[in-house]
Amino acid sequence: MAVEGILVGTVDDATDAERAELARVFARQIFPVLTPLAVGPGQPFPYISGLSLSLGLQVRATLRPAEERFARVKVPEGLNRFVSIGHAAC
Repeated sequence: MAVEGILVGTVDDATDAERAELARVFARQIFPVLTPLAVGPGQPFPYISGLSLSLGLQVRATLRPAEERFARVKVPEGLNRFVSIGHAAC
């Protein structure tokens, strides 16, 4: 893929300008369509549909740091798995 100018990297590989571009893409295209579902003590574990991409997160309240919860964020099917930034976006 590199011969064709396609490079797959991580956030750590990105320059400051590319990270800023990623932040803009996230704010405009990804964040608005995410729906987190937090689970507290005594609540049933959320249903996770088969063959879907989900993120499992441990979240902590900012006002009560001792309170932690598990949250599930399902990644909507309409989102691309890869994001083009920098020269690859041209």
